[in-house]
Amino acid sequence: MSAGETGPAGPQGETGPAGPQGETGPPGPQGPQGPAGPQGPPGDGSSATEVYRDGDVALTDNTNVTVATLSNLAAGSYVIFAKTTVVQTTSSGGAGPNAFTRCTLNGEPSTNTPTDDFAETELGRGDAAESGRATLATHVTISLSTPTSIALRCRRVNNSGSARTAVARETKLIAIEVGSITRTAVSG
Repeated sequence: MSAGETGPAGPQGETGPAGPQGETGPPGPQGPQGPAGPQGPPGDGSSATEVYRDGDVALTDNTNVTVATLSNLAAGSYVIFAKTTVVQTTSSGGAGPNAFTRCTLNGEPSTNTPTDDFAETELGRGDAAESGRATLATHVTISLSTPTSIALRCRRVNNSGSARTAVARETKLIAIEVGSITRTAVSG
């Protein structure tokens, strides 16, 4: 017997059920490193440095006396605070009616400039027997381009009579580094 000719193709059959899930293949090679991202926002960036002098520093009459120094403050922008307590240690003597004690941060007590700050007290004026104390606080903002030392200096001014002795004590200088400062003179 011999085979006959091939007949025409039959109709398409129905799709069969899905086969089972295959095994996971091996990982592909690592891709190239992507480009650098944009710069993030500035961080807090603040830090504080403090120096203190708790003991007494005699305030010699009519002389600028360095009470405390924050040495070699690094270049940067700072808010600087200082405080000291001036104590009149004797009640005898007669200071003149214009006697005062002035303490200056970042400057000289006998002058005043735009980059310093001062505070003063009229403790010990006149002839009455008195003693007392006054806490003087100062602050400045400053940008430094090189390492700089910042000092708190005081001057006791007695323009007549015998001087009453005074000391500065419990002195603190605090420098807080900040990202930037804006300092503007105003007229009102």
